[in-house]
Amino acid sequence: QVWNGQGRGDGIPMFRTLLIEEGERLSVAHQVLQIEKQGRRIPVPIDDIYCIVLDNLKAVVTTAAINALCTAGAHIVICNEKHLPSAVIYPELIHYAPYRVVTKQMGMTQGWKDTLWDTIVKGKLINQAEALRLCTGDMDAYHRLLELADEVEEGDAGNREGIGAKLYFRHFFGDGFVRMEDDGINHAMNYGYTILRTAMIKTLYTFGYYPLIGIHHIGYGNAFNLDDDLMEPFRPVVDMWVDLHHEELLDDLTGQQRRSLVNLLNQEMDYDGCRMKIRNVMARYVKQYTSAIEKESVELLRIPTITATLFEAMKAECHES
Repeated sequence: QVWNGQGRGDGIPMFRTLLIEEGERLSVAHQVLQIEKQGRRIPVPIDDIYCIVLDNLKAVVTTAAINALCTAGAHIVICNEKHLPSAVIYPELIHYAPYRVVTKQMGMTQGWKDTLWDTIVKGKLINQAEALRLCTGDMDAYHRLLELADEVEEGDAGNREGIGAKLYFRHFFGDGFVRMEDDGINHAMNYGYTILRTAMIKTLYTFGYYPLIGIHHIGYGNAFNLDDDLMEPFRPVVDMWVDLHHEELLDDLTGQQRRSLVNLLNQEMDYDGCRMKIRNVMARYVKQYTSAIEKESVELLRIPTITATLFEAMKAECHES
């Protein structure tokens, strides 16, 4: 699902997310992306592409290619010299009634926002508990996180999310772990979270949402508050990846590690009785969020769940790499 320039050369699609990391030139002809590298030209049908990650400052992309990719619904992530995403180009995905959606966003009462946030926080804590149990087998921390999920009050007034985060990260990565320090574990988290974040933002645009307007996050300098609200239950997916790879994480991520993190979008989660890729789970999740808002029924909002099936798939991929 993730391509790093080592294509078979026969033009057969075998991926949906492209990681461009060796200074390739991207152009378009007849709705086919042309990837030129060291005298070779590899064609990729535009309609097969979900996302492109440009992870080399020497890469060249023509305006025509950007236009074709965005028209087809793909988004483009641009990384800086430290290989961290620094900008994203999103398609102009026009919802059939965006004004109606935004009006609904603006008209939500604080009580209704709190009810939705409670559901999301509970789901996040449950996913953290399951991720911790699967990765470490720590049953005491597992049960405490489940207790915290049961203790969530209106709007999480007791800050069970924050209490859970301290417990969770300490038991995952040790008492000395500090979130946002300049180390390999935090670099991997930041990279993985950002990849999932860009996918969720695009999904929100598709459904007509204005991501600035959140239900809990209200950062005045944050243009994507709603995205940060809704993606919370997905964060433990990245945390599991980091735990599985923590012994090999140095200050800078390797190309293979970045490819593996990008490929998290193609891992499968159980959601609403189905198993589907995370990028598709996001679409179903936002659709249910929309139904919950329109019918003012929080029961319509299902939270994506961490399962042993997902963990085993990630573990198998870790061993293969």
